[in-house]
Amino acid sequence: MENPVMTQLDLEERERELKQHALVLAEQDFAVDSILQSRTWKMYLVFGMCVQWMFPSGTRRKNVLERIGRFARLLAGGDLAVAVEKIKKNISGEYRRAPIVTGITSRKKRILIIDDQLPVPACGVGRPRALSMITMLSDLGYDITLFPLINRRNYPSVSTDLRKRGIEMVLDARNFIDFMRTRGHSYDLILVSRPHNMKRVAAVIGEYAPQAPCVYDAEALFSLRNIYKARIKKTDMTEELFQKELRREISLMKDARTVIVTSSYEHNIVSEQIRHPNIRIWGHAIEPHPTPQAFGGRRDILFVGGFAGHDSNEDAVLTFLETVFPLIRKKLSCKVVIIGAQPTSALRRLASRSVIFMGHVSDVGRYYSTSKLFVVPNRYAAGISWKLCEAMAAGVPSVVSRLISDQNQLKEDVHALVASQPQEFADKVIALYTNEDIWNGVRENGLAYIRTNCNPSSMRDCLADIITSSL
Repeated sequence: MENPVMTQLDLEERERELKQHALVLAEQDFAVDSILQSRTWKMYLVFGMCVQWMFPSGTRRKNVLERIGRFARLLAGGDLAVAVEKIKKNISGEYRRAPIVTGITSRKKRILIIDDQLPVPACGVGRPRALSMITMLSDLGYDITLFPLINRRNYPSVSTDLRKRGIEMVLDARNFIDFMRTRGHSYDLILVSRPHNMKRVAAVIGEYAPQAPCVYDAEALFSLRNIYKARIKKTDMTEELFQKELRREISLMKDARTVIVTSSYEHNIVSEQIRHPNIRIWGHAIEPHPTPQAFGGRRDILFVGGFAGHDSNEDAVLTFLETVFPLIRKKLSCKVVIIGAQPTSALRRLASRSVIFMGHVSDVGRYYSTSKLFVVPNRYAAGISWKLCEAMAAGVPSVVSRLISDQNQLKEDVHALVASQPQEFADKVIALYTNEDIWNGVRENGLAYIRTNCNPSSMRDCLADIITSSL
């Protein structure tokens, strides 16, 4: 039996944790037994208070309180009603201020989502897609808990809306193992995003949530990005090491009930490496919203992509400015506008009257409204490009690298113009910039791509099927 004597600091921390656990479980039939098995007197007091809140009258309230009271008196040697009244005011106020537990509806299936941080679209690297996934799962009627494993920072621009949806966000300093020890048994499904997170939590999930099938959302094959980068930078990494790194990442998928990848491009790569019965594709969800300005009213070239922790974007812009844009300037009098937070010093040195670094821009829409074309010259990347989908959805035609075209399954020179070498890239930009027929054709084909591949209704149906088949 656990020693009921605890320090005040221990009690405060335990009280906060147990209060949240009790709130989540209070209406579930198995909750009472699971609470009582913990044999922690503080749990009974807090849980008893929660029962009073959630069952203001009725036989069930009476029976539950009687059961808790018997155990509480045995362990704490005190009267439950008196103890509840002593802590009720303090915990009630704390609960109303707490930002991490909202919208509990225990009759729904409960999903725990594990990712790096809150899904802030401006942070890039799959965050727009993660936000779409979380909000769609909420719309589908699931109770969602989001546990950011690395960055617990609260981003009000996102958390406010998630909280209104009843999505729980664990933003305190709670240890993941302790969280799973007390909460793991209450989830019907656990969704883990990104390989470094899967590597870290797989064993913990197996120990504390064996009842919950695991869905692994690869988001992107991170090893592919590293492999392509090594080849571009001409490192000493051998083909054998390339394949070893890829196999190591894909091996994380073997114990998942379902694996989600972002594209058929990566689906084919995974399928060649592992025989998994349930590999599904789920990409970006975005509605077409073509900006109305016609060809003649537009000017300049646009790039969008952050630079903090995104060396592929730095490499892309450096390569474009140093090897492609000088060729374009021989034929066109235009500017290139680069939007993205924290451009590096190497990039800023290239700024000029014709090379404009805007930094972070909260409303990119006005640049989509006025820019003539969009470029994605990345030489190494993984997953699918959100910024490209966003540009196509806004009706801005693009010139992209062959890698980006392959990863996004574009039809070459249909959905976008595609180039491999600097001169070819410059020629495609000049053609798209100066030929209205080409511009209109690529614009319409890009919008058609978005309607076919990114339709939110179809994406929601696909996600519903992925989760239902995994439960």
